[in-house]
Amino acid sequence: MKKTVTLLGVCALVALALPLSSQQGASAGVRGIYGRWDPGSGIFTPIRQVPDHAKAEAAPPPLTTYTGTIVVDLTITIDSAISTSTTIACNASADVVDSTGSLSDSLSVAATRSGSTATCSVSIPYSWRVSSASDDVYISYDISAPPQPLVSGSAFPRRYSGQPVATITIPASGTTTTYSIAATI
Repeated sequence: MKKTVTLLGVCALVALALPLSSQQGASAGVRGIYGRWDPGSGIFTPIRQVPDHAKAEAAPPPLTTYTGTIVVDLTITIDSAISTSTTIACNASADVVDSTGSLSDSLSVAATRSGSTATCSVSIPYSWRVSSASDDVYISYDISAPPQPLVSGSAFPRRYSGQPVATITIPASGTTTTYSIAATI
């Protein structure tokens, strides 16, 4: 009788342990999504990433450094009820996805305001070590007023606008790439 009770107890423990071990195995392979999160707007922009197995199979490619400047000139029409004393911030970013990883450059500046129009020029110098000049560069901008992240006690109203500008291949070294954008907030 004791052997039967002991045997049943061991079987019960094994039966309870199997579902727990399968849960651990399933969650071990879960990974997050690579991207860029803007704390001011709360917007997450996912960026394509090379799978780990693709990186492990090939030898690391030789890297070349590309340098230059990306300029985003913004002319902003102010249609929102934003006080003339409120700072308007302009941000531009350039994100590159390469077989060796992801690179990101961004810069924020304060806009110059005149009546219901504001202007800013965001000039991003870059130096990217990548394996291929044919990699994509994702260029985007965002405008916010007031510029600080939205937290308890922040100024209201708060206005945000952001959009992609272009997707290009990496420009030749020493190049200045300029985009002129008309935006409205």
